[in-house]
Amino acid sequence: MIIQYCGKYEKYVSAYHCEFFNGGKGCRYYSNARWNRINDLLVDRNRPKQDVHGVIKPFRCSLIG
Repeated sequence: MIIQYCGKYEKYVSAYHCEFFNGGKGCRYYSNARWNRINDLLVDRNRPKQDVHGVIKPFRCSLIG
């Protein structure tokens, strides 16, 4: 699961969530920062928001997808 940062909601979201709900790379809130796994995100000290409660994903979206 590729993880992006959404500036609109100040939350971490799956890349699929950005594409499905916000038009993907055309969305002005879409972050260029990408993480391939949650563990990669957690160890990145330069991530946009330090507080990571979870990653928002769309309904019926697999965490492995």
